[in-house]
Amino acid sequence: MATPKTKLDAYEKELLAEYERGVGLINRCHSHIHSYLLHQVHGRKRVRLFSPADSSRLYPNAERRSAVADFDRVDLSRFPRVAEAVAYEGVLAPGDVLFLPSYWWHEIRVDELAVSIGFHAPCGAARETATELHEGIARALEQAAGSASDPAILAGIAEI
Repeated sequence: MATPKTKLDAYEKELLAEYERGVGLINRCHSHIHSYLLHQVHGRKRVRLFSPADSSRLYPNAERRSAVADFDRVDLSRFPRVAEAVAYEGVLAPGDVLFLPSYWWHEIRVDELAVSIGFHAPCGAARETATELHEGIARALEQAAGSASDPAILAGIAEI
């Protein structure tokens, strides 16, 4: 990809780099201004959530990303307020859907080959159309993942 020209281009370049790394990926703790749905299709992902009330304890930057790179290995001498934050942790398994309300912080860890789809949940009339699209894509990916026993095929699904 060429040098990013817009903030969106830069974000897309960052996401592509993260997905190319795959297993072992830590999607750095961040929040969205819109609600978000994440549908787990194949494999598992570990999720760590923080309430918006803990925002100042997570050392956010202007793009709503935490300065803490890895919450499994926090340097409390550098980020002491993290110790006061309450983390909610869980594992997304195939078929699970995580709803993230606006401004909730989340860190996602990929420890195995995993495929998921997510989208920002719009408001109003667009929400129903987006939900139908999301459900259709999720069903198609689940069917493809369910019939694929070759890891190379599953890796190809992740590129969709």
